[in-house]
Amino acid sequence: MKLFSSTLLAIALLWSTALQAADLSMLTDFGVPDIQTETMGLDAASGGNTAAIFQAGDTNLASIEQTGGVDNIAQIWQIGNENSATIIQVGDTNQARLYQSGDGHIATVYQEGSGNQLAVAMMEGAATLSASQIGNYNKIATVLYGGSSLSIEQVGDSNTFSATLTAGAKMTVKQTAQ
Repeated sequence: MKLFSSTLLAIALLWSTALQAADLSMLTDFGVPDIQTETMGLDAASGGNTAAIFQAGDTNLASIEQTGGVDNIAQIWQIGNENSATIIQVGDTNQARLYQSGDGHIATVYQEGSGNQLAVAMMEGAATLSASQIGNYNKIATVLYGGSSLSIEQVGDSNTFSATLTAGAKMTVKQTAQ
């Protein structure tokens, strides 16, 4: 159990440090935890996709759907109670990593296209995220603290967004590029 707790702490520290610095390189070198990916609301219909869900706590809901592409990576970590997360990926080589620590977080992520990247840490509790990436090579890296809310839509190619939202902050973003 001690090794398990140390691993969770290391994951949380890595997420916090990398996201606060808006270091998008962590999107490609953050490892997949050794957890069961055959069940728990996963639908990896296309070949070469990776989906992983880790949950510690009560009444957490998580769902990953990967269709119409290859080499997508989706990971959800939920540590706390009554968290909800959904990741849908359509296309190739998309990456979405979502970390929820605390209670009552709600997150929905939709990626369509190729090469989109998202890394979000939701801390303390009751933060909400709605993120949509439609296009190619869009990037989102953010940390949301207790009660904060981010709604972001990226349309087109090569949009980049990074921010840290303090407790209670609300933000709506729409990025459009060719």
